[in-house]
Amino acid sequence: MTDTVGTKWIICKEQILEAIDKKTEEVLPADNSKGTDYVKVLLKEFSRFRKAVEERRIFPLDNDGWRYSIVVRGSGIYLYLEYMLPKKLGIREKEKIDEQYEMISCKAELLKVEEYAELYDITHVAAVTRIRRGKIRSAVKVGKEWRIPSLAEPVERGYKSAVYSWHNRLSGLPNRYKIIEDYQQIEFFQDEEKFSVYHVRMTGTGIEPLEFVCDREKRSRIEQVLISHPDVICLSDEIMRIDRV
Repeated sequence: MTDTVGTKWIICKEQILEAIDKKTEEVLPADNSKGTDYVKVLLKEFSRFRKAVEERRIFPLDNDGWRYSIVVRGSGIYLYLEYMLPKKLGIREKEKIDEQYEMISCKAELLKVEEYAELYDITHVAAVTRIRRGKIRSAVKVGKEWRIPSLAEPVERGYKSAVYSWHNRLSGLPNRYKIIEDYQQIEFFQDEEKFSVYHVRMTGTGIEPLEFVCDREKRSRIEQVLISHPDVICLSDEIMRIDRV
């Protein structure tokens, strides 16, 4: 979801702080779609993020394609420096991110499963089940136990398509998933007609894409392996993006 607060790209520290203030003061208090408890967590994390921005030296941009973006993920709130490819003339096409650099990383508090369950009024079993089914994709494995960031969205019913990515060759995967090591990205899509069927596409550098379909159980097992791996990032775990004022 992209939050277009205004029409101008964010190009300086003052505009970053302005965008944070607008979001916290105008939008979040009125957003009850995720529940009051989640809004409180968002407000707390935005306060921490604002302080991190205030303490950091951030150079103004000349707006020749570069901008700053604030991205809220289940794992935390991030400030990115991005270079945008211009729209092609005569073609209906949005700007695309060509380069992206992480400037500030404000990680959300990691909660024990029982703490997360209590915070959002669900059972311990329900929280663990959602992790295993690939519904809480920002969860991390600490030893043999799961931890869930406080910003991980309370999961709604249904399945949301996912994209997982990593830079270096993965290691430590179970034998049945060793083939994944040859790729750098995996996408999951639910079939539009048969909801129990999922389409999987694996891509990588110098290798032909691999596509296959699987059932819910197999898709859940693969996603759980990816979620628990420290080198894998879920690119579709984006809750909110603010890139304009």
